[in-house]
Amino acid sequence: MQRVETEEAAKALADRLNGGDRDRPIVVVTTPSGGPEPWIDAAEVERQVGDLAEVVLMPTGAFTWAFSTAMPPMTQVFGGAGRVYPPGHAWATNPQASPLRFAYDADDGRRATDHLIDDAMTMAALAGVKAEDDKRRRTHCEGVVAGIVADRALVKLTSGGLGNVSPALAVPGLPVERVLVKGQPVSGWFDPATSWFDLRELALAPAVALTAYQVGEVVLAEVGEVREASAELFVHPLVPVVIGRDEVTGNDRDDLRTLLTRGEVVAARLTATGPEWRLSLLDVDDDEEPAVAVSLLRGGPPWLQPPVDDPVQWEPPTPEPDLAPPPEARPSTAAPTAPPRHEETAPAPVAPVPSEPPAPTPRPSPMMFDPRRRHLAPPAPPTVPDAPAPPAPPVAAPAPAPTGALEQMRREIDDLRSQLDGYRQEVGLLRQERAHLERRTAHLEKQLADQRVRLRKAKRPAPEATRPAFADAEQRFRYAVLTAWATRTPLAEQAAMPLPDYRIGPHFLTSLERLDGISDEKVADVAFEVLTGRAQELAGRGLHQYRESDGGGAPAVHRGDGATLWRANLQTNTASARRLHFWRLNGGEVEFWHVGTHDEKPPLD
Repeated sequence: MQRVETEEAAKALADRLNGGDRDRPIVVVTTPSGGPEPWIDAAEVERQVGDLAEVVLMPTGAFTWAFSTAMPPMTQVFGGAGRVYPPGHAWATNPQASPLRFAYDADDGRRATDHLIDDAMTMAALAGVKAEDDKRRRTHCEGVVAGIVADRALVKLTSGGLGNVSPALAVPGLPVERVLVKGQPVSGWFDPATSWFDLRELALAPAVALTAYQVGEVVLAEVGEVREASAELFVHPLVPVVIGRDEVTGNDRDDLRTLLTRGEVVAARLTATGPEWRLSLLDVDDDEEPAVAVSLLRGGPPWLQPPVDDPVQWEPPTPEPDLAPPPEARPSTAAPTAPPRHEETAPAPVAPVPSEPPAPTPRPSPMMFDPRRRHLAPPAPPTVPDAPAPPAPPVAAPAPAPTGALEQMRREIDDLRSQLDGYRQEVGLLRQERAHLERRTAHLEKQLADQRVRLRKAKRPAPEATRPAFADAEQRFRYAVLTAWATRTPLAEQAAMPLPDYRIGPHFLTSLERLDGISDEKVADVAFEVLTGRAQELAGRGLHQYRESDGGGAPAVHRGDGATLWRANLQTNTASARRLHFWRLNGGEVEFWHVGTHDEKPPLD
């Protein structure tokens, strides 16, 4: 274990973390302000993950500021806390990738120690780090999951004893309760030195796990990164499916960041299976039961559960109790040890209380409080050169005790003790306030997520039961275009902006019927934009003449009556994005001709 105790070493550690030469995580453990040892068991961290990560102990001191100054905002560590820094630089802009583990006392220290071990193991697993002596000390065992405690699974081994399974030894990056369940039979590699039980050999390949899914059914997916016009949905932790705005809402101006929440579990319609998976949130009814999510480990539970309405309760702060100890409980001679604080500043020294010591009393010294010197006679008063020696005092009359100095020191100790009690109470109040704020934040985040769900559902197309039914496909499409015009054109402007006449070509309805991954209402919505000229104003439509080849100077496609073929985007930022093709006649009238994927060429006859 490395130990950082100088400003140069602290800067070197920051440079190492910010550099690009690391291939494994680094665990940094700090001591409380003014405390020599950390509450976090750094030795245990090193014993458990020393072959997977580097462990550094950095006492909190003046040089800690050199480390903090050199680190990106919100990524520092000091004052008794610990943090694991994974390889790469994603943590520099996303502190959640390197969570800070606080420790204010022994109980916090034990919990933080476990968290840091799990963090380091997970980060090492995601980075592909393996212990050099991995195979030499491990044995292959079987067992049954006995339970899940504190995000670790306990496995009762067939050969006797218990094994511990952290998330990194099951499916790295996921809580262990999403991949293991009590009573599940398991097998893997057991390390008797640390009791770790590695179950990663039970992981099912995505292609195997997802074979049960069929096109057209509703499946569960977890929301990943959300951008303005696209989002990631995970049907499996290793299978991200990028969906565009068109698969979530019919409004091209909607920002998906207001409709989806990272980590949210959603029900989506599966419109295509691998290798190019496609999903849509548009035509999923609230009462439609999604398929059971796949298991990630053989014999494991579904890795996703349908979302449930489980609001986070928040209670307003209550009056805090007096945390200072009663006067009779305070020691009379020694001040209690201060609890660790996650801060860099120390209390300002208390000014000594003036006191007039007796004239013959010698100047006080720390040595007079040394119990080993109590049997010694007090020092003699100073003598004046060339003056007659003073008469020797009677043997039975001891020198006067420095009562004034002792009283002054006692008052200083009492003042410091009172100040210490105040700091102890302040720390307790701050910790309780932090707990209240965390609950309040969780409550507000849950409310925000619920509002996004309601807004997303409100933007879905009307259910089939409420739509008029048409036996004729052309009438159904024309009704959808008319509905788009009536919905998006203000009532006061409809007389001045009527829906223009248009034609429907012989290939259009056939191509619309076989096109999947997009609703007819979306196609009608874009058709309305083409007819009214709005498509030219929307950059996302990509409106342009269709050319004979991909070359920049290739001529546009024309037909015998002089009409020009045009192309408009039905989707953007999605795989196999759909396109709308139409002819614009010499008089300006539009003939809708074909819909298909990006690489699909429209028929020209």
